[in-house]
Amino acid sequence: MKAKLEFDLNEPDERIEHLRCVKSLDLALATYDFINLLSEIRKKEDAMDKDMTAKQLKNFIDRRINEIIEDNNINIHELIN
Repeated sequence: MKAKLEFDLNEPDERIEHLRCVKSLDLALATYDFINLLSEIRKKEDAMDKDMTAKQLKNFIDRRINEIIEDNNINIHELIN
């Protein structure tokens, strides 16, 4: 199975669509790194402080990340593998 995308790079809207396509791997990798960074921060935070406010913040971050990923129909593993 093959797919072919074609863009008229003289058209501003299509130039933007083309850029979004060619930068999609970068977006996926940056998002993946961002998720890993937040995970590292949460581990350090948990080890340093058991404060309820910190846990609430962690839950908020987890919820927002999941909402953003779901709202944008992003499957990170599908995009980077």
